[in-house]
Amino acid sequence: MLFSAKQNSKFAVGDQSTVADFLLHEYTDYCLSFDDEHTLLEQYPNVQRLLQQIQELSELKEYIATTHAQVPMNNKSAKFGATLIKQK
Repeated sequence: MLFSAKQNSKFAVGDQSTVADFLLHEYTDYCLSFDDEHTLLEQYPNVQRLLQQIQELSELKEYIATTHAQVPMNNKSAKFGATLIKQK
């Protein structure tokens, strides 16, 4: 992935969050939804740290904990054999 073992910045491109961080979070979160054994990131502590940093941003914390978990992946086209969760 993007991070090397020597990466010491808070986010992907520095110490301030950028669009790159949000895209990495979204893509990685999507991939983790298929990781039933929760082993995908074991070898990537820097990616784990990035996900944690994004999830703890005060502006996103509540959204990620509540709404984000209910939004279908790939917008309304995602089905995966389940029913679409409609937002209020």
